[in-house]
Amino acid sequence: MRTTTPPLSSCGTSLRNCNASLGRQFRLAVSIDAIIRLSLYAVLWSGGCWLIQFWSRGRIGADPAFLHLMLISVLLEGFLLVLGNTGWATNRVKAVSLGQLFTAVTSLILAVALVGSYGVSAVPIGTFAPLLLIMAPVVVRNACRETDLRLRFVAGRLLLPFAAMGAFSAVLPQWLASLRVAPEWFSASVSALVTCAAAVLVAGGIFLTRDDRQDLRSRVLTPNFKEADGEPLPSTQ
Repeated sequence: MRTTTPPLSSCGTSLRNCNASLGRQFRLAVSIDAIIRLSLYAVLWSGGCWLIQFWSRGRIGADPAFLHLMLISVLLEGFLLVLGNTGWATNRVKAVSLGQLFTAVTSLILAVALVGSYGVSAVPIGTFAPLLLIMAPVVVRNACRETDLRLRFVAGRLLLPFAAMGAFSAVLPQWLASLRVAPEWFSASVSALVTCAAAVLVAGGIFLTRDDRQDLRSRVLTPNFKEADGEPLPSTQ
């Protein structure tokens, strides 16, 4: 029996299509995560202390400086984890896992070393350097290799806009709170809505490419058109 093998050109085309699809799904996942994460970040930045006091009925008073440092640490770590979860290749998962392990160990050592000077705030402060110097290079390299994206795209269209949005999400609620024209829950809600709208614009305009937006638009609109075309006409009998 004679077996036929597909031509190399078709294999290359299929590989490119797979890489393009993975990159599109990766950018969409990063966009959705950034929108949700930044919106919650804006709410907790200005209303976190109020929420803690309300939940504990005034028995627990949160330190705003510690809360803000923890929010920055959680925001950065969560976004880096999303960038790192781009594929299931064994060597990639191992690299990201080792990066997380070294980051955790280094953060613990720094927290113990800084606790005498900064108190409990040493816990989030100790995570900044390991996340930026250990975890960030690992996940950026993993994202570039798994999704076939260039370093310029990951750094210039994902990391930098996210950092800018994080700064905006911190400055806006702080500015609204300084006006003292409304209760804290109202300023927190306004901050969340404005941040969510800005994050949607940034994610749709910067994180996603033109092809991503066209593909997303076609996937959202096509099922609606099919459902409309498939509806049976009412009987006149």
